[in-house]
Amino acid sequence: MHYDKKTSAIQISATVFIDDLELALEKRGFADLKLLTTEEHSDAEEAIAAYFDEKLVIIVDGKPRKALYLGKEMGDDIFAAWFYLEIPDLIPEMEIEVTYDLLMEIFDDQRNIVRLSFENKKPEYFLFDHQDKSGKLSIK
Repeated sequence: MHYDKKTSAIQISATVFIDDLELALEKRGFADLKLLTTEEHSDAEEAIAAYFDEKLVIIVDGKPRKALYLGKEMGDDIFAAWFYLEIPDLIPEMEIEVTYDLLMEIFDDQRNIVRLSFENKKPEYFLFDHQDKSGKLSIK
């Protein structure tokens, strides 16, 4: 996650193993999506957006903010992909609470790392697991 001062938005990039995401989406009723292939199902983008909407919760200054799903692309590793989201219209001073439990319903040992960077300040890191799924940071 990176706050871009020029656009006043938090830009989010997430890398996820494609087969793991397909498994999570299949448990939600979206079978055989064939993500990032020429045969990708027409419901894939909607399913991915809904999944991230549920699994990535961001509260800014005490108010929930929806991360807008922008799209995806294949990563350097053919087994993983990058997913892009954005939260627009933010001021540079804020308190951010992030809850991120992507794939935790699939894997008992799932851990998610979130890196939040803001201008030239040292990035903050959060490690989320089943016991600790959220973190809070003030940006001043």
